[in-house]
Amino acid sequence: MIRRPPRSTLSSSSAASDVYKRQVLVGGIFAGLGVALVLSQLRPVVITVDQLRSHFDMPVLGNVSRTISEQEHRQRSVELLGFAGGTLLLMLIFVAFLAFDIFGGLSAT
Repeated sequence: MIRRPPRSTLSSSSAASDVYKRQVLVGGIFAGLGVALVLSQLRPVVITVDQLRSHFDMPVLGNVSRTISEQEHRQRSVELLGFAGGTLLLMLIFVAFLAFDIFGGLSAT
């Protein structure tokens, strides 16, 4: 007697699972923005001389401007490119998982 192995589908059982994945992605992005906003409010930073005057109601005698060297400029550019690359990589992984779920993944045959 030959027994057939049980069959299982390669696609998800829920038709709306890709919608849930998109909602989780968008929710994660908004949660990250919310955390950044809360942290900026908990640790405020004075950036301009006008902000300094308005916070302390005292005269400001002067300010020191910051100059960025060529090496610091390159370092900031590398960090920005790394951040953009990481964000792009996360989006590509999300699209890959979504495509894997929609198209059924790798076939064993």
